[in-house]
Amino acid sequence: MVATPYGFDPHRRHHFTALLAEIKGGLLDMNNPGLVNIGILVIFLAAVYFLMIRPTKKKEKAVNDMRAGLKVGDYVVTIGGIYGKIIKTKEETVVIQVGADKTKIEIAKWGVGQVLEHAPEKNIQEPVKKSKPKRLDAESKKDDTDTDVEALKEAEVETADEAIAKAGEDITM
Repeated sequence: MVATPYGFDPHRRHHFTALLAEIKGGLLDMNNPGLVNIGILVIFLAAVYFLMIRPTKKKEKAVNDMRAGLKVGDYVVTIGGIYGKIIKTKEETVVIQVGADKTKIEIAKWGVGQVLEHAPEKNIQEPVKKSKPKRLDAESKKDDTDTDVEALKEAEVETADEAIAKAGEDITM
């Protein structure tokens, strides 16, 4: 036998098989249920990591990057479903502008659910503005007031006592 740093001659394969034969009752024996159980456990843990833990960490990292990249002018949806436009950013909060009346709300950055690529469609109907009456000419105002005064003079005016007495008669009938 030739002495090598590994303890046996690499050209002679029977040394390796002899080594396996010596440890037949040890861990390398495939009939050992302990080794099989450890192998199944390792495969199960690897599957859990690659199917559950890794995708969750990847998604969490993407959300944190999105929240760190918030800037003025972005359209966002909060985790509560409020749509708005960022008008101011701070270290831990953002101020968003929502609604037709441009209400400002300060929310925590972790409350932002997603950033929209464009402004959301407006499904809210704008309040209808009442049209103001046209101004009347000075002459037409004078004519209307004269007519109103004459109509009042001609109208029969009741006193409060007469109205009460008339109402009492209507009730008794």
